[in-house]
Amino acid sequence: MASVARAEANPGGIQERIAVYRGRVDQAKEALGEAVGRAGFRRDPFQHVLEAQAGIVDLYPDMLSLMDELRQPVRDEELRRAVIAGVSTYTGAAIREIKARTILIVAGVMFATALVVAGAGYWLGRSTEAAKYVDVPAGLGIVLKRPDAAEWLNLMQFNDISRANRTCAAQAGGTACSIVLWTKPPTTSAR
Repeated sequence: MASVARAEANPGGIQERIAVYRGRVDQAKEALGEAVGRAGFRRDPFQHVLEAQAGIVDLYPDMLSLMDELRQPVRDEELRRAVIAGVSTYTGAAIREIKARTILIVAGVMFATALVVAGAGYWLGRSTEAAKYVDVPAGLGIVLKRPDAAEWLNLMQFNDISRANRTCAAQAGGTACSIVLWTKPPTTSAR
């Protein structure tokens, strides 16, 4: 729009520039002709190549004039109609493309987030649960053999140490407790 306004404000501007350019082309042709004479190409076959180049250079101002004649400024109403036609033609496809791309991006982000959360939950849960348990043989510094291991396993399975009945008394700077333990599985009513 700004270039159209400038061309309308100065209609002779292009023509003046073409005239200046034409003068420069004429100077270049003269210089080329003089160079042909000084180089001794007047009776040389190469002279025809240089003359053809001079003819091509002479076409440029005419080409610029023709382009200026063919150029028509865009009117505001034509531009508005062209924009409306373009928008109505391509908006639906653009929105569908944006929707599809957005859905894929959101799905990917949600999937990645779920993976990260699941992995973090597994890792935290595993390390938290592992911290709750004590490796009994490692804590005692011994390896339990088959009969002893089975007996200790039964005692641990049959008794909840935090709910066991106990009687405690202070002794020798510490505390000693008597705890009632089930050595055989209790019946369901006793538990």
